[in-house]
Amino acid sequence: MNYEDGKIKVEYKKKCDYGRTLVKSSLGAHNLRRQIRHTLFKDNYIDVDIINCHANLISQIMKSNNYKTEYLDYYINNRKEIIKTLTPLIKVEKKNIKKED
Repeated sequence: MNYEDGKIKVEYKKKCDYGRTLVKSSLGAHNLRRQIRHTLFKDNYIDVDIINCHANLISQIMKSNNYKTEYLDYYINNRKEIIKTLTPLIKVEKKNIKKED
């Protein structure tokens, strides 16, 4: 680790040209629980959490390219009800589906 002036130099890498940036050859804060990250970095860190992120991003990309997103938008706007309806049908407990805050 390169520690200088109270700071640790961190190098980042990406698997491709888009998506999550990963820390190169050291530990990063991304794998810590939200409560721990907030306690350690609350004055120097912004944690962006987008509810239903992938579906919302796909909808925005599709709309910007003039594609219809009627069914995707229905899912985005009714996600809680859809999950509540589907969990008993597919025999999956809600806790095993991505947690909603």
